[in-house]
Amino acid sequence: MKRVLSATVLLAALFSCSHPANTGKDAVQAEDRRRYQEELESKLDRVSREIEDAKKEIRAKWDAFKPEIREQRQEALTELERACADARDKLAKLKVASSEGWAEFRRGVDKTVEDVQAGWKRFKAEKLD
Repeated sequence: MKRVLSATVLLAALFSCSHPANTGKDAVQAEDRRRYQEELESKLDRVSREIEDAKKEIRAKWDAFKPEIREQRQEALTELERACADARDKLAKLKVASSEGWAEFRRGVDKTVEDVQAGWKRFKAEKLD
């Protein structure tokens, strides 16, 4: 009886001290997630800075633009700022997403960031006449 009790206690101790076999895999995934999130933040920061620079440049040339061009450019910048804010909100949610939903949520964030970057490229390519 003493041996059975000792074996039970030993097994209980082993189970309570054991770690999941994929702890290393989890750590790698967590590091990949962190790196990915930092990369997205960097992209959004860069676009945000460029938008701010464009706003300053446009304001400096404001009087030279036709009124309809001024309005169009201002609306486009405002929309880009909203898109950046939306992407930042999604990124914040991605940071706290569960492991199960992270991959799917990531695709949505990727799309949003790509849309922001594409919108910014279109904005820069537009003629200002």
